[in-house]
Amino acid sequence: MPVEDVLEILAGDRLPFHRATSHHLSGIHPFFAESGLIDSRTHKKALGIPYGYCGRERSGGLFDFDEYSLYQAGLLHNPNVKVFGEIDHRKSTGVKCMIFRGAAMGYNHLVTDRKGEYTPLAEAIPGSKVLKFGEDTNLFISPVDKSMDTITQRDLIASMVITAMGGDRKNLNIRETSLLWEAIKAAHEHFGMGSGGVATLPVVVEKLFNPTQDMADAMSRPPKYLKELGYDMALGLRRLTETDLKGMFHKETTTGLFEDTPLLVMNCEGVTGEAAVIMITLINFFTQSQWGRADARYRFHKVIHDESWDLAAYPGFVESVRRAFKLGRTWGVANWIVAHHMSNLYRSGKDEAIKDLVADSDTTISYKQHAPELVHSAEELEFNETEVARITELEPGRAIYKIGNQPGIEVEQQVWPEERPLVETSHLMHGKTELAKAS
Repeated sequence: MPVEDVLEILAGDRLPFHRATSHHLSGIHPFFAESGLIDSRTHKKALGIPYGYCGRERSGGLFDFDEYSLYQAGLLHNPNVKVFGEIDHRKSTGVKCMIFRGAAMGYNHLVTDRKGEYTPLAEAIPGSKVLKFGEDTNLFISPVDKSMDTITQRDLIASMVITAMGGDRKNLNIRETSLLWEAIKAAHEHFGMGSGGVATLPVVVEKLFNPTQDMADAMSRPPKYLKELGYDMALGLRRLTETDLKGMFHKETTTGLFEDTPLLVMNCEGVTGEAAVIMITLINFFTQSQWGRADARYRFHKVIHDESWDLAAYPGFVESVRRAFKLGRTWGVANWIVAHHMSNLYRSGKDEAIKDLVADSDTTISYKQHAPELVHSAEELEFNETEVARITELEPGRAIYKIGNQPGIEVEQQVWPEERPLVETSHLMHGKTELAKAS
């Protein structure tokens, strides 16, 4: 269905105006929003959110959510959003509805798609683009792309090295980090034969295998020492250029890869294992380097990290998301991370990075979570006992919205019949085209 029709669908028939209030009941019956959200600066009711329809809250009133409007109203300190929930409770459906309806409002979205679920949605939004990554798709992102500064390149390639080397390593030591820095600089200064004057990852690998005298002088160590120091790093990176992980990282970035569009889907369905971790981490670093002013003419307003829970075991991925959340407010980009539950994010051992991520995300949307998982993260997510109890018994399609320091609001998401083929994915598992009711 064309996006041009979305506004007409959302508007529906006009009904006589009616206002109800639960102001006097709010103290004894939580999860209502009819009395409005309160601006913490003025302690007065904030203006209504003009768009971002999600569904109905418990009194039956309409519920709209738009992180930018809430930020402008002083209800949020940043536009970032965390979404948690068990499998089959329609958290991805809610995210896809946000994208579809947001596109009609002029928002541009970028999604890292692990399962190939966003293609139908992209096909329904005019001007959208799907990039399918894989060994034989001839799409490349270079980790030494000149759009990224050399410090970003170093941090990115360090995370790629750690993943490719395997084992329990979480970081490079100071000597390894310094050597990698010198190898990247040398790659940009001496491209090598057949490079076309552009640094690529194979050039970095070559500099690690055969350090230059300039690199040795910079580190005050002989080339032989540097060669031994960088040997394991070079072997790890060579997996990305010549052996089992090759195919997406070893050439220049594909021209026109990152263009303005209402929805850009980075389809990584064909990328698995360590390659998926490296690819999505690279996408995160690369897209962050493209951010400027997020307006209707430039880049993306919302970046969605969907199905990211299993990648959270890798420090490089966690760091890339932490950076995105930090930069979000600066560049006017709202980052959404979608996972099963909070404990997924701590699998990397990068506890401080996760705490930063939580601190830089003022909104939590929680579908049903099991009590053992939720109890450990409730305090960190600022859910009270009443909210925790309700979250553990939420039906599919219902969620608690925790917006800044406001009380949690229970919302039943509504999906229009025209949207269902685009946003619901249960038919992929059950082999059906007629889907279970979501609203």
